[in-house]
Amino acid sequence: MSPLITEFEAIVVEELEVLERLLNCLQSEREAMVAFDLQLITNSQKLKQELLLQIQVLEASRRGTMEKIGTGLGYRGCPTVQYIVDHLSDAAQAARLAHSLSCLRSMAQAVQELNEDHRHYIAHSLTTVQQSLALLDMMQGQVTQVGYTKQGTMQREVSREPSTVMSHSV
Repeated sequence: MSPLITEFEAIVVEELEVLERLLNCLQSEREAMVAFDLQLITNSQKLKQELLLQIQVLEASRRGTMEKIGTGLGYRGCPTVQYIVDHLSDAAQAARLAHSLSCLRSMAQAVQELNEDHRHYIAHSLTTVQQSLALLDMMQGQVTQVGYTKQGTMQREVSREPSTVMSHSV
């Protein structure tokens, strides 16, 4: 049982390291969004994808190890983490594992919160851009437009009302 618990602990520690890298990536991505550094944002996206794949692999590995531990404890299927911790004979190992798992939950929650902050920031930015574009469209319909006719003379179109446009040669 001890080698499986050691393997389980190693997986949890590795997950913590990857989540910490993801948290750092999200923090630098936020700075890049504020600074509008497109290259850094692009690099951050690539790194996040890599880290998320690593997290998925580690999570699957952790679940597989948990099932093996559960089988050794006479449990059918995948036991809960608390069940594993409660059934460890080494109290020090149980305390280390419980602490690592608590850190894992806290780190995952911090990543989720920062990710949610990004989502709100991006949604607000998109709304602001859409409003700016609508304002520009509205202004374009109200400004004086200057152009040239086929004969090369300048022609002005003045918008007096939204439905009335008058033209005259200058």
